[in-house]
Amino acid sequence: MGNQEDDGDAVFPLSFWDDLPHTRAICLNLTYRVDGVLDVDKLRASLNRLLEIGDWKKLGARLRKNKNGKLEYHVPAAYSEERPGVAFTTAQHKMKFSEHPLASQFPVSVEEPVLLDAFTDLSSLVDDTHPATKIEDWTSTDRPQLTVHVALFPDTTLLTVTLPHTFADAMGISTFLKAWTAVLRGQEDDVPVLNGFDDPLKPLNEKTASETLSYASRLLSGLRFFIFVFWYLFDLLWYRDEMRTVCIPEAYVNKMRDDALTELQHSEDPFVSHGDILFAWWARTLMKSLRVSPDRPVTLLNVFETRSIALQGEQPAWLSNMVFPSYTFLRAGDCLDRPLSYTASKIRAALVAQRTKPQLEALMTQQRSTLQRTGNPPVFGEPNMLLLCCSNWHRGRFFSVDFSAALASTEGERETPRAPTQILCTGHANGLSIRNAGPIIGQDGNGNWWMSFTVRKSAWGGVQKELDQLKHDWSKNR
Repeated sequence: MGNQEDDGDAVFPLSFWDDLPHTRAICLNLTYRVDGVLDVDKLRASLNRLLEIGDWKKLGARLRKNKNGKLEYHVPAAYSEERPGVAFTTAQHKMKFSEHPLASQFPVSVEEPVLLDAFTDLSSLVDDTHPATKIEDWTSTDRPQLTVHVALFPDTTLLTVTLPHTFADAMGISTFLKAWTAVLRGQEDDVPVLNGFDDPLKPLNEKTASETLSYASRLLSGLRFFIFVFWYLFDLLWYRDEMRTVCIPEAYVNKMRDDALTELQHSEDPFVSHGDILFAWWARTLMKSLRVSPDRPVTLLNVFETRSIALQGEQPAWLSNMVFPSYTFLRAGDCLDRPLSYTASKIRAALVAQRTKPQLEALMTQQRSTLQRTGNPPVFGEPNMLLLCCSNWHRGRFFSVDFSAALASTEGERETPRAPTQILCTGHANGLSIRNAGPIIGQDGNGNWWMSFTVRKSAWGGVQKELDQLKHDWSKNR
């Protein structure tokens, strides 16, 4: 149970893994494009109703810092117009979406690999008039955790959810969106029971690691750590970065994966996923674009979620950060000169070996110790390595979130399922470097794979060349 404040708010501490430097630093904007006009009243009413179901009241909790500087949830006893559970804003645009100056950043259809233009200024489409961009925008105000901004066009709706990363990881955000749309459909029985305020990783936190982390010897410390930091900061200061989005049609990704499975058919473990192939392709593409020396060590950091490991049997839903990295240690030449199947299989093997309960406990012990001692997570690899990070959101099925129950009814039209045609992930990192990192957002209803990464601005020309080569190879082999 939480403590009670004089103003009637219930107070709950955030878990250790929710209140970390990187979760405090990152503010996310998740923008759904729906080709149709959504009814704002239906969206608002269903979201307010979700707040009344069990521990889903957590959605409206306010973030505060206690006297020790730790984050707490302050949950109002009841939500009202004066203290709403969600900040809900709208903007009406008279022009058709295709006529908007920023519409070119939202392609209508994708038939071949494409690199989208950089998002120069989407604030007019995805933000309200006073957007939250840093954790202090929550802790120093009475702002709810969630802001929903709906931009309405005569033919299109852009729905943006803004939240701090302390709220949850990608799977938690997906759980929230699916619960919201279940209420929207009138199917409250599909809303999962939420355990709102306990620490889901507490049973693992309290255990002493029963085995040594398999890659513990690669921990950077002392001079080796400072050498890595020096070169990492040099790269950040010398080269500007830019976030852009890549979209690759299903047929291209399936072809890459089928080729890999054929090449691996006689190996001990021939399986690789679409995510493994995409990360392997992206790593090779970026190394070519950056002209990385073949001898340079490379560490591929692959983020995985731990619900199936930490939680046993039937469990409630959790809005929390329950993700940790697996590490694949390679040389650039291996990725550049060998087929994609090699890198993808190494990514898969590392994930299988490191995504076990004993290894997770060992990693949590190492991370907690280093974070409490230094304020930063541990770094594994070599001082001169290229570090690439990928978070695969595909398991969250973000493109399956269906807002069609909120489509505005018009004469002669029937409400039909309307999957989002695009999802944009933008936000603010507030001093945290996200260079060479990003998510595989997932696969849309047409099979296209979407991913967004932040890299050197000068590297995107090389990425375009690799996409052109992918198209050339495809046409040649058809």
